[in-house]
Amino acid sequence: MSLNFISYDDDFCGCCGAILGLPPRAPATVICKVCSTQWAVKERVEQLVSRIEKVYERTVADTDGIENDESADAVVEHICSKCGHTKAAYSTMQTRSADEGQTMSRGSSAGFDRHITIFSPEGRVYQVEYAFKAINSTNLTAVAVKGVDTAVIAIQKRVPDSLIVADTVTSVYQISQTVGCCAIGMIPDAKFQVKRAQGEAASWKYKNGYDMPCELLAKKMADLNQYYTQNAEMRSLGCALLFISYDDEKGPEVYRVDPAGYYRGMKGVSVGVKQVPATSFLEKKIKKKSDLNSTETVELAIEALQNSLGIDVRSKDLEVVVVSKENTKFTKLTNDQVEHHLNQIANRD
Repeated sequence: MSLNFISYDDDFCGCCGAILGLPPRAPATVICKVCSTQWAVKERVEQLVSRIEKVYERTVADTDGIENDESADAVVEHICSKCGHTKAAYSTMQTRSADEGQTMSRGSSAGFDRHITIFSPEGRVYQVEYAFKAINSTNLTAVAVKGVDTAVIAIQKRVPDSLIVADTVTSVYQISQTVGCCAIGMIPDAKFQVKRAQGEAASWKYKNGYDMPCELLAKKMADLNQYYTQNAEMRSLGCALLFISYDDEKGPEVYRVDPAGYYRGMKGVSVGVKQVPATSFLEKKIKKKSDLNSTETVELAIEALQNSLGIDVRSKDLEVVVVSKENTKFTKLTNDQVEHHLNQIANRD
């Protein structure tokens, strides 16, 4: 069985884009000098675009059930409503009007989610949207809060197997002496992002002699993420990053970086599968009181995470990291310290 794939521009190769030396008469066969693809040139129908087709041979096993597959690239004939002639030919995946130059899609995402560099007719890039959905693949949630002199990240900790050493399972990482990070999403992508951030921070300190500011690091990571939304060299990374730091001039800082390459400073933020209820909780609390001291900042982050999960969490199910004016170094709280804050929240309620 053979299927026809059409090159809609009769001057260029549909595979590599090289200029084709078309014969003076049709039908004829043309071979691309760059990629050696063989094209069958059919004669023109009055003023309609000439048909240049590439023929692929497939075995019966390859084409089994293709007649019932709506996503198959079968050639379909259409009749022009103006002149009544058969148009150049259209694939069921994407149809093009030879006389009007309009492009129509069969479905909302049909064919437009196969490559990172293709926009849908609605102006959406589906691969980037899928990267946002991949953030929830680990079923974890993280909350970050900024106070007057403290920045905190509280994150779920889930040990999938009783044989795994719990201390080796973590979602928080030290980027430099003063910058900490939480990575939520696909674990390999998160590890890659963290190593890249550590490399950027180390390079900055080697060149300039001081730690890289949190804002510049977040901007650098966002720029790299945005690069991969335009370049087919690599897919978007399915993870989100939360950075915290204490700056001598700006005080505590919290930044969120997403797969689309957008970063922003936040007073309170949540990422992960329960980010909607956690964000709503933070908005209500911070609206009432935004000038939080160190203890209130830690407890608000833990309380927001606990409220979004809808269960009473234990200290071993949480990771809490802090930077403050008193201790600008990225510090992880012990289980006893986390348990103390949980008891304070329970007694207050």
